[in-house]
Amino acid sequence: MFTRISNSWELLKASARVLRADKELLVFPLVSGVGLILISLTFFVPFLFSGLADSILPGSFEIFGFIVIFIFYIVQYAVIFLSNTALVGAALIRLRGGDPTLSDGFRIAVSRIIPILSYAVICSKVSSISTMRRVSAAFVTSARKLSLSFLAGSSSRSISGCLRKPRR
Repeated sequence: MFTRISNSWELLKASARVLRADKELLVFPLVSGVGLILISLTFFVPFLFSGLADSILPGSFEIFGFIVIFIFYIVQYAVIFLSNTALVGAALIRLRGGDPTLSDGFRIAVSRIIPILSYAVICSKVSSISTMRRVSAAFVTSARKLSLSFLAGSSSRSISGCLRKPRR
């Protein structure tokens, strides 16, 4: 256990040294953050229209919304993984004694675009399923509460109606 902690600590110190030596590497997380904001803004309008499409087609179970969410997750994960891969690639160049540029990092990342996109699809499936389960659970919970309150209301009325003395 202590070996893992010491290895992690050494890796953290090496990473700090690399970042001190090459401030340019901090641009990769910044690019990722700006990309995620732009993607979120871009998907806002289609997500609104997906609700409209779902309301037009009865019994669609909000399928268009889930499709938009799935594509949204793919694009977001792809940007995140591309930026992280570019950062790691540039950091490895620095650790090997080279002088990396932004284009070096992104060139390394783009050379691995198929695995990055594959991993983005896998993570998007998991995130989409998790989102659907949360939405379904919220729907089921609401339906249960509604039906329980209806049953409790009707049963209390019927019980109270049975317990009342008949009027003369």
